[in-house]
Amino acid sequence: MRWLSSGIVSTVLSGLGSSHRPLTHEALDGLPAGKVVEHIRCVLVATGTLPQRDEQMVRLERHVNDLVTSHATAEGRKILHRCATWHLLRRLRRRSRGNDITHTQLTVVRQRLRAAVYLLNWIEAQGLALATCRQADL
Repeated sequence: MRWLSSGIVSTVLSGLGSSHRPLTHEALDGLPAGKVVEHIRCVLVATGTLPQRDEQMVRLERHVNDLVTSHATAEGRKILHRCATWHLLRRLRRRSRGNDITHTQLTVVRQRLRAAVYLLNWIEAQGLALATCRQADL
């Protein structure tokens, strides 16, 4: 009872209970990320109130979006977006065949994204133009 009446828990639950916020995954995604929201989501999924979804994939997509939007240059953001969307995420979805992705798969994709960011930063630090950069230039 003490947990239910604590600050963020009571705020989240009262918001979900009122007509101010619909009871959907998207509504929970709009709340500040944390253990409280994750726990409430797990309870709602376990009771069948919310449909199941691949939480690892959702976290990865959020991470990709944050990483891409935080890159310094517009050209770098375009390249990272293409790499993440058309190479890494598409390949991961195909390999998972509709099953939830594993923590290891999540980690590997994050490592590859970090490597892409590192490479882009290095290329930009060398003063090379990304639009005209070829493998021979590196």
